[in-house]
Amino acid sequence: MGAEFVHTLGSDALASLGFPAGTQMVVDTTRTPRRGDIVFVRSRGRLKVGVLDVELGRPALRADHGTFWLDPTTEVWGVATAADPPLDGLAW
Repeated sequence: MGAEFVHTLGSDALASLGFPAGTQMVVDTTRTPRRGDIVFVRSRGRLKVGVLDVELGRPALRADHGTFWLDPTTEVWGVATAADPPLDGLAW
């Protein structure tokens, strides 16, 4: 059974994808993230959001503010499943 919450983006980290600060996203905490998903993680006490990708063979989050490599201490919180505005155009 999925666990979901609504998160309001506090930055323009995904503005180039059409999701500026203030966009509300439904986040599924039980879904396994795949490359191309919008993913929320916690690292060193900070919540980060970006598109899951691979860079130089390492998992990474890509956002408008740069790329963040995921390390073994990074906790995946969940995957965005819906947004206002909608997630149209993203490959799921």
